Amino acid sequence: MFPYNIFKQEEKEPNPAMVVIMLVLMFFWLVKKFCFYCTILLGKYLKFKGRGNFIWAKLY
Repeated sequence: MFPYNIFKQEEKEPNPAMVVIMLVLMFFWLVKKFCFYCTILLGKYLKFKGRGNFIWAKLY
């Protein structure tokens, strides 16, 4: 995959850009997961209320 010396060089000082990118990706991943669960819960709640079957239909 990657030559070993790339990791050897970055051991001294991590690349700030890479760290920022990783944090942003983690943040977006968590937001996506959170929104997904929120949509499911909202869909269940709305279906229970009797309106919002369109959300449920989109999920399944």
